[in-house]
Formats: sequence, C-alpha cells, structure tokens
Amino acid sequence: MKTKDFFRMEYAQILIYIVFLGLLEVLLFIFEVNYFLMIYLLLIGLILEGVYLCQRYMKKYRYYKKVKAKLDILEQKCMITEMLELPDFAEGEFLYEILQTCNKSMNDEILKYKIEAAGYREYIEMWIHEVKTPLAATRLILENHPSEITRAMDEEMQQINYYLEQALYYARSNSVEKDRTVL
Repeated sequence: MKTKDFFRMEYAQILIYIVFLGLLEVLLFIFEVNYFLMIYLLLIGLILEGVYLCQRYMKKYRYYKKVKAKLDILEQKCMITEMLELPDFAEGEFLYEILQTCNKSMNDEILKYKIEAAGYREYIEMWIHEVKTPLAATRLILENHPSEITRAMDEEMQQINYYLEQALYYARSNSVEKDRTVL
C-alpha cells in the first residue's frame, strides 16, 4: 500500500478532523481562551491525529506487504486464501471474508466437476465392459466355426477389442486404483 493511496482513502476523515479542530479553535477564540493554550491544543490534536493515521497506515502496510510476499512465492495463486491470516482492521477483515467465500465457491465448483468427471468415467468404463461381453461371445462363436471369413472377422474383432482396451486405459489413466490389468 502506497502512502498516497492511504491518504486518498482517508482524506474525508482527515478533512473532518481538521474542520473539527478549526471549529474548536474558533470556539476557544470566542470564549477568549489564552492563545498559547489554543495553539497547544491545536498542536496536540494534530499530533494525535498524525499518530493515529501512522498507526493505521503501518498496520495496513504490514498486512498487505505480507499478503504480497505470500502471493509472490505461491505457484498456484488461487491458494492465497489458505495462506492469509485474519487481519485486525475492518477493510482487511471484509476482504478476507470475500476471499474465503470466493475460495469456498471455487472449491465447490471444482468438486462438482470432479464428481461429473468421475460419473462420466464410470459410465465409459461400464459401457466398454458391456461392449466387450458381446465381443467375447462373438469371438467364441468365430473360434468354434473356423473358416476364411471367420478368421477375417476375428481379426476385425481383435482390432475392435484393441480399441476398447485403449479407451478403457485412457478412461482409467487418472484413477490407477481401478486398473485390474496385470502387467
């Protein structure tokens, strides 16, 4: 966070405080309070406001600096919410809650797509196994009735079986636990 950005965000508060101090000085002048006391109160007011603004600036500066440093070291930038600490200022807490909500939403979407992909993969595996059953029966029929035509058909059936094995391997490529083939 840059200093000029901070003051741009806080200008209304600074302006209101300066107006308040001005009105206070006018009231003290009207009631004919000692000029040294008026200057002393004005200086104390300005110093207190300066200390308050510096404290707020440093709190925000340190927090955003940590966030930026953590973001810079992350390979997967979307994981920043896992690295954040809950800040101790209102705007930071609001931002933190928004990022946590976004992260939860993203995780829910990812889970939804994983479930859909798993369902689709299961459907493909089931379909391939269903197609392989009539193929096996056809191969048995072809083996029991040897001829030139059945040999040609058997070669084509082997080709179909090879393609089904490839599709099954591809469908299982992300889930090794379901691979039942022996190498």
